[in-house]
Amino acid sequence: MALIADERQGNDAAVDAMEIFIQSGELYFGAAPAIISTMLHSRIAITFWHPKTKIGGMCHIVVPDSPEGSCDMHYGDCAIAEFAKLAGKYKTPAREYEVRVYGKKDGEDAMQDDSINKGGGKNIEKIKNFLKLNEFDLTELDIDVNGSRKIKFDLHDGRVYKKIIKKTPLIKKESVKSDVDAMEIFLHPGELYFGRAPTIVSTLLGSCVAATLWHSKAMIGGMCHIILPESQGGKCDMKYGDCAIAEFVKQAAKYATKTNEYEVHIYGGSDMFPGMKKSEGMKIGDRNIEKVKELLKFYKFHIKEIDTGGSNSRKIKLDLSNGSVGIRKASK
Repeated sequence: MALIADERQGNDAAVDAMEIFIQSGELYFGAAPAIISTMLHSRIAITFWHPKTKIGGMCHIVVPDSPEGSCDMHYGDCAIAEFAKLAGKYKTPAREYEVRVYGKKDGEDAMQDDSINKGGGKNIEKIKNFLKLNEFDLTELDIDVNGSRKIKFDLHDGRVYKKIIKKTPLIKKESVKSDVDAMEIFLHPGELYFGRAPTIVSTLLGSCVAATLWHSKAMIGGMCHIILPESQGGKCDMKYGDCAIAEFVKQAAKYATKTNEYEVHIYGGSDMFPGMKKSEGMKIGDRNIEKVKELLKFYKFHIKEIDTGGSNSRKIKLDLSNGSVGIRKASK
């Protein structure tokens, strides 16, 4: 999955740097202020940063090269090619980027092991070749022999922070508690996240609307940040309410759960300019609220709480370990 925040001029855009957590097989590209992080075990992470424009991103690669006819951000060649496209979109030459590769070598045998879950040896050589083919210059190669690592990449100054975490499982299925601290994933306007605990998903809302989902038994759920109520012209994107709610239905089915088993909260839809006269078509907040409520009821989701309208912005935090939602309101 690629989270590409390449248009962040909306009235709901965040001012302070927020941490965006990517899981294995995901990619993020955007502009400062933003901090991108991931938990790296035996796979490979690559950071790209353009010092002049302060844009860049990170990918978490599962497999170095894709099978014929398939392209996904799980694969190193596909992710690197995607970064090359984004560099071209922003008219920034690939050679101007600082590129750092992080992996893990599980003992001496890993240097000769080409299995899909090793970060050393032949896989690293393949990644280096893919970077070269896409005209990226490798700035740093960091292969560690110790425990798992948390990687944090600050797009403001290009710094990468590493913290070693030894023998720590990502999720303990038999318990809600985990040895890993919950990671906060921040959603920009038009983005959607669905996953497992331990995770905290957050966003900032003005006239946009967020729906949070949580399944109490499976400890899964997510959040969407909707900008407009309906898609038009056959184009489907997570910024549209009908597309985002339909995606949640797909995710519920993927995890063998039913929509009516989820607790759903709806937030946002504020009137950020209460003193201004508006036509019906300009009342985006109201239209977003009504469409989201209509779709959730249609798909038989259980709506537990609605906190919408008003003229305040909201910061929303969903904790997937217990389903709690924190709300902080601020006057405009």
